Amino acid sequence: PSDDRLVEDLAEFDGVSVDEARMRMVCGLDNSIAEARDNPNFYVEGKTLIYDLAEFNAQDWYMRSRLTPLSKFNDSCLLDFGCGIGTMALELALRRNEVYAYDPNKKNLEFARFRKEKFGLSKVHFVDSLDDVDFSKVKVVYAIDVFEHIKDTYPVLKDLRDRMKPKTKLLQVSPWDHKHPLHIGSEKEYKESLDRAGFVP
Repeated sequence: PSDDRLVEDLAEFDGVSVDEARMRMVCGLDNSIAEARDNPNFYVEGKTLIYDLAEFNAQDWYMRSRLTPLSKFNDSCLLDFGCGIGTMALELALRRNEVYAYDPNKKNLEFARFRKEKFGLSKVHFVDSLDDVDFSKVKVVYAIDVFEHIKDTYPVLKDLRDRMKPKTKLLQVSPWDHKHPLHIGSEKEYKESLDRAGFVP
């Protein structure tokens, strides 16, 4: 899906003009920082997050750098954990994969489902709970730019590990080295959580 299409879909979904949607995207990170400061449940309840994610997903490098590790998967079943507005899940569904996609933010999921209907994709399933994922089919769980936003990664990873079938792989990208105001934790803490949760490199 093109960047222009993303902005147009966002404008239609949120009932604003395309110019207003673009402006909200430009201000997305600042607005998210301000909202997160006042709302400890920002990642679940945040209303501005879709614009921050849309701006992030629209960057030229995003699809190249984030999709490349997953481009080898075709005709597979994957779980997009922390799918945001669903950009990656939609792209992978276009490549003949069946994709389950979960995010704790309901507005993100509403927009992702809105786009799914516009693209007419039946092989992507945006779910409200991991209980709605058929883990018996999932071969790969991927988390793109997710774990650097979670304060305590261990219980999240332990829950995932308990649900995953043997030989299911976990792939993730988390840029802890970036100076980003919404990033927390560290690669060291994450690796310790992986070990405690029972993941094997």
